[in-house]
Order: sequence, then C-alpha cells, then structure tokens
Amino acid sequence: MNKKPYSPSQFGKDAEFIIALYLLSKGWDVKLSRGSRGPADLMAKKDLILLYIQIKASSKLPRIKGSTITKLKNKSITDGAVPVVATLQPIFPCVNSVKNIINTDTINLSIKKKDKMNFNIYFYDLLDWSNMNL
Repeated sequence: MNKKPYSPSQFGKDAEFIIALYLLSKGWDVKLSRGSRGPADLMAKKDLILLYIQIKASSKLPRIKGSTITKLKNKSITDGAVPVVATLQPIFPCVNSVKNIINTDTINLSIKKKDKMNFNIYFYDLLDWSNMNL
C-alpha cells in the first residue's frame, strides 16, 4: 500500500480545524476562511469582540512573513477586528517562559506513526503583542 506522508500543508489545514474547535469549546463563534484566502484563516466572534486570526503551525517554530502581518493588521483595522496570530507548535522548554504566551493547554498529536509530540496553542495580539484571555 502506497500511503502519502503527512505533508506540512495538511498539518496547516489540520491546525486551522484544531484551533477552530478549541475556540468553539471556549464559547466563540468561528468561521473558517474558504481555502485560506485573504489575510485571516478564521474569524472568531464573542460578545462584541471580533478576531481575525492567521494560523501558523509547524513541528518546529512557526514562521510568519512581515507582509502577512501587515495585511492582517490593515484588514482588521478596516473591519474593526483584533488581528491575532495563533500558533500550533511543539512545546519547547524555553518558549514556556515567554510572558506573551496566552494559552498553555496541551494537545497531543501524532506527526508520524511512531512519533508523538505535545503541542500548545498560543494567541498573540498583533497590535501590541499583549496577553489575551481566550
């Protein structure tokens, strides 16, 4: 049987669903962007707060381009939303000491059949990199 390896793009798509499910479990209304078009991968609304969220996922430290941040900020400001970057990434001992990390809920995912890694979801407010209570 010829099975395709788990690709980075599939991991990114799965991360969008994982983060959307996490936010739904916290009482947010969530809408995924079709085909990840535009600056936000998903929109989340709770009470009067609207979040435009760009999701980055990696089995290493995720990367985001400066132009992506600029587009997300500009679209958010235009629409009255808060620009947010959410990352799904492995737990690294030095990362847990950073003060701007929002959430420390651990998610266990299997990247390869034999390898298991612990992942966290982190939320960053792009306007001032302040803590968010999601």
